[in-house]
Amino acid sequence: MVAIAQADMAITLTCPRSVRVGHSVTCTVTLTNKGPGYAVGVQTAVTLPSDLSEASCSAKCVVNANFVDWGLASIPDKGTRTYSATLDATGAGGESTVLGVVQGINPDPKTTNNDDIQAINVK
Repeated sequence: MVAIAQADMAITLTCPRSVRVGHSVTCTVTLTNKGPGYAVGVQTAVTLPSDLSEASCSAKCVVNANFVDWGLASIPDKGTRTYSATLDATGAGGESTVLGVVQGINPDPKTTNNDDIQAINVK
């Protein structure tokens, strides 16, 4: 049996603080492998509130209702990968929460940095 090295995956989600209905915002998703191993089978997803809808992605992604998924990737030790999603503000709902999550096949020694939340005020 081959042991899989640990890989501490972290996600940082960056979104504008507000958007007007009928306009778009771009959120950036940055994945970081803090090591020590090469991360394989890394999956990233962003969950959107009902008043924001995905308009486009920077890389091949799958959109299912309010869920944007970038599929599987590999990230070397100390490496990063960045994705972005442009979101359309479709309804004024006040403060909306965008949630980003990362996980991989490797054992992750620190799971407290595997999700990030950003609030966007939809006006």
